[in-house]
Amino acid sequence: MDNHKFSVLLIEDNPGDALLIKEMLNSCEGVYNQIEIFESLKEIEVNYSKTDPDVLLIDLSLPDSKGINTFIKVKELYGYKPLIVLSGYDSEETALIAVQKGAQDYLVKGKIDEIILNRSILYAIERKKLESAVKESDQNFKLLADNAPMFIWMADKTGKAIYFNKRWLKFVGKTIEEIEGKDWMGFIHENDKALVNTTYIKAYKNKEFYNIEYRLKGGNGEYICIVEKGAPHYDLSNKFIGFIGSCLDITERKKAELEIERSKQKYKFLTKNSSDVIWALDLQFKTIYVSPSIKNFLGYSVEDFLQLSTDKYLTKHSFEYTQKVFAKAIEDYYSKGINYISNTENIELEFISKNKKIVHGEINAKTYLGRT
Repeated sequence: MDNHKFSVLLIEDNPGDALLIKEMLNSCEGVYNQIEIFESLKEIEVNYSKTDPDVLLIDLSLPDSKGINTFIKVKELYGYKPLIVLSGYDSEETALIAVQKGAQDYLVKGKIDEIILNRSILYAIERKKLESAVKESDQNFKLLADNAPMFIWMADKTGKAIYFNKRWLKFVGKTIEEIEGKDWMGFIHENDKALVNTTYIKAYKNKEFYNIEYRLKGGNGEYICIVEKGAPHYDLSNKFIGFIGSCLDITERKKAELEIERSKQKYKFLTKNSSDVIWALDLQFKTIYVSPSIKNFLGYSVEDFLQLSTDKYLTKHSFEYTQKVFAKAIEDYYSKGINYISNTENIELEFISKNKKIVHGEINAKTYLGRT
């Protein structure tokens, strides 16, 4: 605790009790610089805007308010401050209710001295600071999470929902009240549940981050593909309390990957069964693909042909011409700064067969360069 001096608002209608509490506080030299006393709820309400105490000590029995209702009414005004209940009644039930409703402590008159009172006040102030810091942190997290372009969620150790951001709730068409405390695995595709569950168990046992893809059901009944990254979550004592994760919608990426795979299969089928030779070079002018029809055209197997440098299966003239075409395509690509496609049709090149004969071939070529 630093050397800051604190102001106290004492709500007490009994002059004798008020004097005793004030003497206890004054005996704590250098701790309290102001002690203000109100005797009724009405006095509190009238002077509320004029007071800014560091802590409030509240007697629950006032001329115009009795019992726990006194605390509730004071809390409505000063709930952002640390509140300590003082009572002449040694009632555990009242104490429990007061603490549940936000009291930092509950002290019974006649059972306290200046040491107990001072310690209770200082602890209450520090706890309230911590609560405010945690609340602010939670609010900042919620603000960030609710505006994030992804799904963010938290679940407890039993898999029950604790938090889902606005994007997630909008997607599933639910309110947080509708799913809070419920098992959210029902939103996962039936065929993916075992994988997801196994991944969570492994992450929990190994205390590690995880990365998993699965299908998530939206409010319209349709599924999307998501990639989820998350980790087991622990409290300050390193006790496991649940999971926190973030998810990105990768449905379009999956569709694109599937389409690319289908195109590859079609391409393989066409090239494998085409009587024409299909031939591809990389940026180093190295042959990276040739169709099986190369066997009938030049006598090479695919494996043997891929081992040859370009100048070994093209005549000098054809090799130099092909280099010029290739160089022009690269030059245009860098000068224009865009993807570049050029077509070269009906070009005759001279090839050298495996048995060293010259074979003429008509080429329909396409040069394509794409930025990565």
